[in-house]
Amino acid sequence: MFYVTKKVLQFLLRLGGVPKHVAFIMDGNRRYAKSHDQEAFRGHISGYKKLIETIHWCMDIGVEYISVFAFSIDNFKRSEDEVGSLMSLAEEKYIELAKDHGLADREGIRMLVIGDLNLAPEGVQVAAENLVAKTSSIRHRRATLNICFCYTSTEDLIQAVDLIRSSLQKDLDSRSVLNLNFINNKLDNPSDLSSSLSSSNPHPKVISSVNISRLESAFRTHDSPPIDLLIRTSGETRLSDFMTWQCSNAYVCILPALWPDLGLLDFYRCILEYQVHARNVQQIRDSAEKRIRDRVTPVFIRQEFS
Repeated sequence: MFYVTKKVLQFLLRLGGVPKHVAFIMDGNRRYAKSHDQEAFRGHISGYKKLIETIHWCMDIGVEYISVFAFSIDNFKRSEDEVGSLMSLAEEKYIELAKDHGLADREGIRMLVIGDLNLAPEGVQVAAENLVAKTSSIRHRRATLNICFCYTSTEDLIQAVDLIRSSLQKDLDSRSVLNLNFINNKLDNPSDLSSSLSSSNPHPKVISSVNISRLESAFRTHDSPPIDLLIRTSGETRLSDFMTWQCSNAYVCILPALWPDLGLLDFYRCILEYQVHARNVQQIRDSAEKRIRDRVTPVFIRQEFS
């Protein structure tokens, strides 16, 4: 009976418009373990099981992109034993997910591990890289899972700006080479060189520019569209430095349930709330994009010859 009811609900939810990208802040594993007189590590294992279940819920209604906050850089402040256990669990599950006929292979899920993996142990890095490589060209892809691990939005923004800075520096270097070539070609005729330099603009010249598209293409999440629906469990009403740029115009659903206690009806409730507000959310997003999409920040360089 429940199976039939679930299928009917899935059909009705599909009619209402399914969010393309759903993100989860999976909060409450340790409190769940404490409430069941268990060690914190047992709560994280229960949380992983709920993650797998939730991925199926998303795919059953047609969600194409799923992002989960698996491990924040701030979590390194926890006890050494807990961090070590989480790293071991991550390595074990990355290996498991990458296996032939595993979840990714069976369900057609491309999996990306997003964050500063240099902070993780070597075993985790290798397992994560292998998972990403094995699922990058998966057949019959139905969904993409972003596993945010050793991640914060602040770090993502810093590395994006650094990436753009490096790109601009390369642009500057290449233009400097062109200017040197120009001077060398004119050395045989000093009068031509003098004339060219005197007629040049003495003011700074724009060598490149930065707009929203360029910034977004430098984020670790550049392969995914903006988040439509963000779900956070445990009743906390904060983003915890998770994809603050990507969910700037998302609908946020806060649930009181701890992550391992999350139920299917809780999930469906968030989908329904999103559908009720989807039109307003899209209008806000369109307005914001229209306001800033073409905004350009020029980068100047004064070119001088001595």
